[in-house]
Amino acid sequence: MAGNNKGIVVGGNFTVNGHFAYGNRNIQQGDINSPTDEINNLIEAVLEASKELSPEEQEEVKEYTDVIQSEVNAKQPKKNMIKTALNGLKKFVSSEKVIDAVTKLVPVILGFIEKLG
Repeated sequence: MAGNNKGIVVGGNFTVNGHFAYGNRNIQQGDINSPTDEINNLIEAVLEASKELSPEEQEEVKEYTDVIQSEVNAKQPKKNMIKTALNGLKKFVSSEKVIDAVTKLVPVILGFIEKLG
């Protein structure tokens, strides 16, 4: 529903409800028909983008995304676990590809968390 969307337009590095994003972005939070499918697809994009990082950093990205996927797909997702893992991904600002992939993931995760109540 367009009336429920909350949008922000910002430049540079920024934080949305404690979560990191980067660059000039227009973030929309709104109704998501299939958040788990969308989140899983966006996580795959983050993992693909992380291939330009060191093996240690790739492993760390994988651990954070595993936590997110596990919690998103759980019967009763733990919001704090998701937030902590999402926050952990902000460390990888040295890679433009990872930044872009994480920036796309952030609003979807925030929308998911918002719907949890």
